[in-house]
Amino acid sequence: MPNPPATEPGRNAPCPCGSGRKYKLCCLGARDAEEALRQRLRQTEDRLVGEIAGAVMPDAELVEEALAEFFADDPSKEPPEDEQRAIEFTVLFMPWLLFSFVRSRRRGGQRRGPEIPAALAYLQDNWERLSDLDRRFLAAACNTPFSFHVVREVTPGRGMVLHDILTGHDCRVLERSGSLTLERDAILFAKIATIEGVSLTLGCAPLVIPPTCHNTIIDLRQAISKRATPRVEHLFTWERQIRELYFSYADQVRNPKPPVLQNTDGDPLVLTTLEYELRCSVQAAFERLHSLCLDSVEDVLEDATRTPEGDLRSVRVAWMKRGNRLHKEWDNTVLAHLDLEPGRLTANVNSARRADRLRREIAKRLGRDAVWLRSTAKRAEEVMAEPGHARGGTAERPLDDDPDLRQVMQEMAARHWEAWLDQRIPALGNHTPRQAAKTSLGRERLEALLADIAWRADRLPALQRPDIAALRRELGL
Repeated sequence: MPNPPATEPGRNAPCPCGSGRKYKLCCLGARDAEEALRQRLRQTEDRLVGEIAGAVMPDAELVEEALAEFFADDPSKEPPEDEQRAIEFTVLFMPWLLFSFVRSRRRGGQRRGPEIPAALAYLQDNWERLSDLDRRFLAAACNTPFSFHVVREVTPGRGMVLHDILTGHDCRVLERSGSLTLERDAILFAKIATIEGVSLTLGCAPLVIPPTCHNTIIDLRQAISKRATPRVEHLFTWERQIRELYFSYADQVRNPKPPVLQNTDGDPLVLTTLEYELRCSVQAAFERLHSLCLDSVEDVLEDATRTPEGDLRSVRVAWMKRGNRLHKEWDNTVLAHLDLEPGRLTANVNSARRADRLRREIAKRLGRDAVWLRSTAKRAEEVMAEPGHARGGTAERPLDDDPDLRQVMQEMAARHWEAWLDQRIPALGNHTPRQAAKTSLGRERLEALLADIAWRADRLPALQRPDIAALRRELGL
């Protein structure tokens, strides 16, 4: 869901806080002071990071050891050579190296380095010459672990409100560039420090994590601390597992797996056409095949064609079963379509398993009157990759031109989302949305799930998009 454009109120306009006073006499001064502190902190960060990095980076052995530990959790196991990894080196590894990495191993009985982060050692060694703001910045940076933060609010060009999924802490981060592109419910893997009430990102992964991953992060939180919200010190203890989870997400983005296309029975989609020589009349074949369909004879024959003498010339029979394994609200499922015409039977089915079943049904019902000629099969991925499949070509008639079809699609979507409220969902701990809405943890998981549904809704056909507001009202959220 895109963010609305932000507008800066004029100095004499009513203050956005709702006080009724002019902006210049109310919050403008505080905002200016906050922005001035943000700039001072960024200048402090640039200077101190440059000085500490200048002392650390020449120690090639230390940096190599830190790199091996930091990127060891990355499933790709590749050095930071491509552009994406180079960015990760700068915005993730460097803050971690300076503010978090502890070199505590020993070799030959000799300590190989301080057992505290480089920035903390720098703070102790230079305490007297550092300013009070320098000291507070370094202390906050070293006491802040990387974590997963979900975007709650965004003010483009100004900042955003973030919620730490692992610790439950909220903060308002002043971030100009990031706030221009981020959307609500996106998840950031970041190190955020707060100094004198101003929160800044000291390191933020270049990959935005979609809401789909929110419930997996909640699972990690429960593994860290089953009975209470983890404290900051817990995140340092679990730092490796937290970082490993981020790298697993990053690997999915770098090496996305193609979707596994299945029908509603869970079979891989293989679009198969069976062709037969028909050695009986269309009428005789129809009488023996009609029981595959759940519709009445009259309904099926409504679209059939006949000869001038009234004999059947062509007819389509839908092979159907009652109910649906995936969509419990469906009354029936169409398994295949069989087209009958003089001397020919053609059947179209969408999986190899259904094709095998249909061949047995045709053999049982028509026997020698149906002589198998050939079958052709294409995986759905192959069909989708064909030129002109997604766009152009002879597309089906738009739904806008078919009011009856639009109504059917709308009714199906409404039934689907009504039934969804009472379906057991793995992301909700195998509870239904109605059950999840009764507990605080369930509501948190439900909010994450609804955010994911809303995030992906734009990819669905308009008639299938859920009414998120209606679902929330039904669930009492």
